[in-house]
Amino acid sequence: MMPQSILRQTLHSMLLQHNKEGQILIFPAWPSDWDVSFKLHAPRGTTVEACCANGSITKLQVSPPSRKGDVRILALGPA
Repeated sequence: MMPQSILRQTLHSMLLQHNKEGQILIFPAWPSDWDVSFKLHAPRGTTVEACCANGSITKLQVSPPSRKGDVRILALGPA
């Protein structure tokens, strides 16, 4: 059985990553046929809230709004 902290970090990384340029990468490893809703923290005091249903992003909120330009939505991959 996997410890909760490892499972939590794995799910976080599937949903949100960041790079050294300050970009926030959304859904970098999330299968397109998995529905999800999340609110996660990113660097520089950023919070990202998003929903994906039926392979489409139905909600994306970034706080503070000044960081929205740093968000990159990656293609949802196959399951």
